[in-house]
Amino acid sequence: MPRSALILGLLIMSACGAPPQDDSSTSGITTVSPDDSSSSSNPLIQTVTSNVSQADASGPTDVGASTTGSTGATSIFTSGDHPDFGDSDGPVGCGGKIDFLFLISRRAHMAPKQAALSASLPGFISTIKSKFDDFDVHIMVVGAEPAGWGIAACEEACWDDNLQSCEPDGPSDYPCWAYAGNELTACDQAFGAGVTFPAGFQSTNERCDLAGGNRYIIDEEPDLETAFECVSRLGVLDKNGTLPGLAIEYALSPESLGPGGCNEGFIRDDALLVLTIVT
Repeated sequence: MPRSALILGLLIMSACGAPPQDDSSTSGITTVSPDDSSSSSNPLIQTVTSNVSQADASGPTDVGASTTGSTGATSIFTSGDHPDFGDSDGPVGCGGKIDFLFLISRRAHMAPKQAALSASLPGFISTIKSKFDDFDVHIMVVGAEPAGWGIAACEEACWDDNLQSCEPDGPSDYPCWAYAGNELTACDQAFGAGVTFPAGFQSTNERCDLAGGNRYIIDEEPDLETAFECVSRLGVLDKNGTLPGLAIEYALSPESLGPGGCNEGFIRDDALLVLTIVT
């Protein structure tokens, strides 16, 4: 697979009641890596099958990724290749709870991949509804680029045009109005915070109204597909550098997850943590 192709990595961490690990430990993590020899032409048809009960406490385990044909992706997890969470009649593992964290890059190289990524979302939601119907899920999306909101050049351009437009620096539907008043919060601009107001080219360009008022989707969300499409359509920004590892660290830091933090309550001690990286 070309280096520029979209990489879909899936980490499944058994976090339920596990003792604290030192910074050098990677125990309980199952890693799925794209097959470099794949001839698939579609960057989003890497599929995975893994069993969290087989996570090796001695270190990371390579599960491997399979590929489908090149007829176009309709989901991240294609039919028959969903992550295997066991065959029991009810929720397994951590009391029937799963916390999904998506880390998505907004660099310029993502531009041709946005359509394919958007096309994969209904399939993923279908997986959630069918495979994990008995699970209580949290879903959060985090950007992989440095802190800040929207297109940097648009702030001045929007004010110059009375908050009407920032073209050609931004798209025609760019939310210039967000710069006025108290529309933007500190968490909208914080590195590692769950995204609820994507802005940029090929982006949602609107505030996502999520049930519960969190920066992540909860099980009570009445329209899961619409909510997930809103928070995950990050689009393309003019930011330098992609820092996926640091973004994950910030997103899951005690400060972010604790009281008053941007991602407060996202991680639950009795839930499985599933991390998907799209860069």
